Amino acid sequence: MSKKGVDREAFINQSTIVSAKFNSQCTYIGESAFKDCISLSEINDDNVIETIESNAFAGTNISSAYFNVLNILHADAFNGCSNLRRIKIIGTGQIQDYSSSNQPWYSISHQIDSIEIDEEVISIGEYGLANLVLLKHVSLNK
Repeated sequence: MSKKGVDREAFINQSTIVSAKFNSQCTYIGESAFKDCISLSEINDDNVIETIESNAFAGTNISSAYFNVLNILHADAFNGCSNLRRIKIIGTGQIQDYSSSNQPWYSISHQIDSIEIDEEVISIGEYGLANLVLLKHVSLNK
């Protein structure tokens, strides 16, 4: 089966895009695919996107992001997303191990204040949610 998704720089600098919803056949978001889409404020990824490359959503205005725990999220996937405050992680499995500075939200770790983790997430890997200095709300669902 071939990969289906959004290729590298596919929508870079498209200032009119306000939302992006990915269907169940979308398996990856390429490097810088939505970079600097300054009006993009909403993404919906509640399916099984397997890979989100570096800078995929850099410079957008999204305020919350939803990920499947099995995603491969590259470092700085959300670099420069100054409004991103909430992260929700869904799915069955483990949040992968990271080093202390390569989490996909590392560049915005000073602004995340809320994390919700679905009941099917069985563990949080090493440094998985480290360095979130303003984190106020953690919800570990039943």
